[in-house]
Amino acid sequence: MMEESGKNRGGTGEKGTVMLADGGRYEGELLDGLPHGQGRLDLPNGGEYRGSFQRGVPEGEGILTMANGGRYEGNFLAGGPSGQGTLFFPDGGKYCGDFANNVPHGYGVIFLADGRQIAGEFADGNLVRKG
Repeated sequence: MMEESGKNRGGTGEKGTVMLADGGRYEGELLDGLPHGQGRLDLPNGGEYRGSFQRGVPEGEGILTMANGGRYEGNFLAGGPSGQGTLFFPDGGKYCGDFANNVPHGYGVIFLADGRQIAGEFADGNLVRKG
């Protein structure tokens, strides 16, 4: 699954590089051979995640830059956006607000590239109530 290089396997505060089976490449702090602490993950699709990891997955504060030009800055839980964050769209617009399970969920505001704003409650990525 993973191939690790660096000082040695395991422990806390150690740094190294891990090549993932899917073609991704992680560089940063390790714990028992897994990304843990601060690091950078180059994704096989051309995207990149920089931030906090817990036991091999993004968790805590981080920035995900997507291959399509989009970017998410904020909290991660179990590998995806969760909690407060901002999603920047490739067209220049953005969504600021709550996330759950990788999508807008809770209160948020969409700032469209043309300057308009849409505020309201989101559920599973869909605007369900304006205001």
